[in-house]
Amino acid sequence: GDERSLLSFSLSPSIESSPKMAESEESLAHILNSDPTLRKQSSLSALLKKIKKTPIDEMTMESLPRVLPNLIKIVEEYCTSEVYCIAFECVSYLAEPDIEFSKLNNIVWLHLEVLIDMFLSVYHTNCPSHGDQHSRDAYTAVIKLCENFSQSMPTHLIPRILSDFLYEIVRWMEEMDYEWGLSVPEMILENLISAFGIEIITPYLILISKDLLKGDWRERSAALAALSIIVKCTGSSRVLPTMMKITIRFLSDDHPRVRYYACLLLTSLSRRIISKERWRFSFPIWRKNILKSH
Repeated sequence: GDERSLLSFSLSPSIESSPKMAESEESLAHILNSDPTLRKQSSLSALLKKIKKTPIDEMTMESLPRVLPNLIKIVEEYCTSEVYCIAFECVSYLAEPDIEFSKLNNIVWLHLEVLIDMFLSVYHTNCPSHGDQHSRDAYTAVIKLCENFSQSMPTHLIPRILSDFLYEIVRWMEEMDYEWGLSVPEMILENLISAFGIEIITPYLILISKDLLKGDWRERSAALAALSIIVKCTGSSRVLPTMMKITIRFLSDDHPRVRYYACLLLTSLSRRIISKERWRFSFPIWRKNILKSH
């Protein structure tokens, strides 16, 4: 009827109808007409099938700019329903296309900040009714967004993402008091280092770590662990003096785990200094300062 023709025209005015496309248009029109805000489980399930279809049909692609905000709202507002689960799966699937899907990435980029905030919230909330799976999926989605948009990521989002992941290390310090070492912090940060590059994120990590060093033992330990990873990964010597001053200060911390991570940082620094000819002369001075701190 006229109503369906008008809807089809508004969604994709340049596409000529074919029997196959008409069927797709009718199906999409039915979803959007019967449930504009996508709050029904049946509507979301139908939409998920269309999103998972490779390649995404033209009508669905044309509708995503107005569908995606509704999906994000559902994830933000529903925490325990089946509707939430399907909406989350839809958004997660859309957030993880490979870079060659430029049209879809253009749509996702328009909502990039909201998507990152949403996924980080899911990652940290980890609703008990959904177990750990949604938290892991949210982590994967954030990493994928960072990889896909590493060159065009708004600069103010990078410290936001890094800060959230550093606080995940803080949480790990508290929950896994019996497990020491750098394996978990490295696992948490390695994908971000790979996505943005160590030279890009080093200044942000140092600034965030300096704030954490003012906190409790968990925050101080997490900061020192992150700084150890920076020293291990970076090829730059500019950060070494700052790192050494921090190391000397926390080798005499009153908490054993903080001292442990200060020692790990010292180990990383020593290896880096010895490998740089022009830094070797300063090692005796730092060694003297280290001995003074005890």
